[in-house]
Amino acid sequence: MVPHLLPEIGISVAISFVAYFLKSTETYVVPEKSDKAFDVIGFLLAFLLVFKTQSAYSRFWEANAHLDGMLQTTRAIAMTACGVFDWSATSEDIVVRQEARRIVRHLALNYFVILEHFQRTGPHATQILEVRDRLRFDIQQLTGENELKMLYPTVAFGADGSDSERACANPMMVMFWIHTSLGRVLKVGACPPPILAGLIQNLDQIMGHYWRMDSINKLQFPLPYEQIVKILVTIFVFLLPFMIVDGAGRLTPFVAAVVALGFFGLDAVAEVLEAPFGNDPNCIRLRQYGSRLMEDLTMIYHSRDVHLDTVFTDADDVNLMRVLEAQNLRLSESQKKINQKVTPFASVIPVQPELHGIPPSRGK
Repeated sequence: MVPHLLPEIGISVAISFVAYFLKSTETYVVPEKSDKAFDVIGFLLAFLLVFKTQSAYSRFWEANAHLDGMLQTTRAIAMTACGVFDWSATSEDIVVRQEARRIVRHLALNYFVILEHFQRTGPHATQILEVRDRLRFDIQQLTGENELKMLYPTVAFGADGSDSERACANPMMVMFWIHTSLGRVLKVGACPPPILAGLIQNLDQIMGHYWRMDSINKLQFPLPYEQIVKILVTIFVFLLPFMIVDGAGRLTPFVAAVVALGFFGLDAVAEVLEAPFGNDPNCIRLRQYGSRLMEDLTMIYHSRDVHLDTVFTDADDVNLMRVLEAQNLRLSESQKKINQKVTPFASVIPVQPELHGIPPSRGK
């Protein structure tokens, strides 16, 4: 945040030098009892800044919680599609294995469509051409030509995000495709209806998380409140050197710079936190979350046919407590080896009774 605050800090330091010069030439005298009025302004400003920062901080963690919920629900749908569906069930035009693979791909596509929507819309939309191209390239890698035309009707296939007429696609389209795949699976009978009903509820939860995240990202702090805070911060910080020059003396520029950093910095941090899905260094790293999601979805799909080991050969032989017993035995053996290598402390230094709360014997 410091590089973005250098203009405000520079102006405050310059005003401090002017105040110190006027004070040294005795052309300026601090008005009597003006410090009390200044304290009232400072108290009001501190209250307004704390409220704004706390509200933005709460919204930041709420957005992070919705993001985690959406990602975990996405993984749960993929595990059900790969672990519960009967992939051998087919019909004339429906292959369940293909539908499961399509569901996994569309789950990943849905996340990157949402990512582009967040970073290409709203007051904090990215203006960097490389970022726009990268967002669209991620989506192109997960779609075919027909799907890409449905997502971007007026955009040529393979066009860069920076040259596209449409900034982003509608995530509801991808969610509808997943619903369609679930309907095909139900038609073949490859999954019990109660489990499919649970998957539809999970999709509804993903849409609920998305709409709440979009509301947090788009809903800014009320403009009148923003204006009041900025006006009071500017007045307080830039008039502060004239109020403290009598007592601070040569330290006035340093004190003014610290105060400017604190007040303007808190206001800037609140503006960053209230839009957590942007491209600022302090925003949530959506692309890193997407990379981890791609790894998990790939692992889930390829783990369907993995042959697992058989540790307990008989049902009566299941004894999970032996894991803890073996671990305790291992720790006790390691402790014995350590005790054999280390000389006891009591054998090196004689014990003094008075150091252990035991009164020394009288007469000795």
